Amino acid sequence: MILQLFDFFNWQMPLSLSYVSTRMILSAMTALICMLFFGPRFIKKLYELKMGQSIRVEDCPLLAELHKKKKETPTMGGLLILASMLFSLFLWMDLKDADTLLLFFTTVTLGLIGGYDDFLKLKYKNSKGLSAKLKFGLQLAVSSLIALYLLCPSVTEVLHMGDFFAPPVAKMGMQVFSTQGYMALNYLPFF
Repeated sequence: MILQLFDFFNWQMPLSLSYVSTRMILSAMTALICMLFFGPRFIKKLYELKMGQSIRVEDCPLLAELHKKKKETPTMGGLLILASMLFSLFLWMDLKDADTLLLFFTTVTLGLIGGYDDFLKLKYKNSKGLSAKLKFGLQLAVSSLIALYLLCPSVTEVLHMGDFFAPPVAKMGMQVFSTQGYMALNYLPFF
């Protein structure tokens, strides 16, 4: 968003903000500050709303005995992590860059899977949530879509819309490769 503001107002952007590494460090620091500032309030609110996760007793009573002090520990903490991360992503990163959009897609979809799992645990007052097979299947589907986007040029070209979803590139020194070309150079499976 900051980059778009500089473009919108025709301001000269400081050279340091043009580097991805600088913006990544600033983004990480922003997310950390958000977590430190909002974290205690968020956890307190989760305690007030009684958003604690129940402990499984029927499977292993001895383990339940060891975990009884963890009973009612708030769940849904990933919501704060995701919100902090997405806020800093929108604030510092280039929103037209394919890598940023890929990070956004991955974060949101995997966060939705985790959030739905926590929601089921709270709704049914047990610690089962989504089955491991379904969770793994959804995560596999998301990673397959990402791999398809990165490694299949026809899919990459179909999603390319103006400045958005430009085909991602890999830079090695002064050379620029498409992701397919880069993988052909560096990827040797099972060797």
